[in-house]
Amino acid sequence: MLPLLEIKDIGLNYHSKTDETCAIDNISFCVNSGEFVGLVGPSGCGKTTLLSLISGILTPSRGEVLINGENINSSKTKIGYMFQRDLLFPWRTILQNVNLGLELNKGKSDKTKAIELLKKYGVYDFKDKYPNELSGGMRQRVALIRTLVLKPQLLLLDEPFGALDYQTRQHVIDDISQIIKNENMTSLLVTHDITEAISMCDRVIVLSHRPSHVKKVIEIQLDKTKPPSQRKTQTKFFDYQTQIWKELA
Repeated sequence: MLPLLEIKDIGLNYHSKTDETCAIDNISFCVNSGEFVGLVGPSGCGKTTLLSLISGILTPSRGEVLINGENINSSKTKIGYMFQRDLLFPWRTILQNVNLGLELNKGKSDKTKAIELLKKYGVYDFKDKYPNELSGGMRQRVALIRTLVLKPQLLLLDEPFGALDYQTRQHVIDDISQIIKNENMTSLLVTHDITEAISMCDRVIVLSHRPSHVKKVIEIQLDKTKPPSQRKTQTKFFDYQTQIWKELA
């Protein structure tokens, strides 16, 4: 069976008037359907750039991004993107924000799917409120629902919890993880927080300093029946933490 996402020898060079800089160098990995994979690496190593290549925002200098065996440029597979900031429009209600992608894609909204997800994940009572009336954690839940309404097959998460305070962050990580599990979403998470990656993901890919390449892929074998906040207390968690710290040193 083909992996949902395959990165084949991806490289990216940045050009200026006087020189050329290699940002990413021959990165290869796969993400199978239903997997939750994390990307960690030193600051500035190109983690977000890699997501831009996968989503088709940037074009690689060499190599290929394949979705279901097809080049990203010809694939019809829908890709969802969740950012650090929720990017909700303050002048639109929660329901209007959730429907925004549908309006842009179809010219009209399909409120049936939006309302179904809002009810399923406890946000329906806030559908007529505005973003500034919701907590940071609730806003991130709405941002994810807005993405799920479009029924993507692959979800890219770029530091989605970075703007939250520590206490809120722990709750929202559990919350978002459960939603992704319920929806059986194939997900790729970029984060600078290795505890976040270990507690949420099935595998963690460790990138090197720029020009980045894959240093190591670590299989995470924790009790997935527990929420991420409880996985952190499992004995193996600290072993994985030590392994990744050594790779990043």
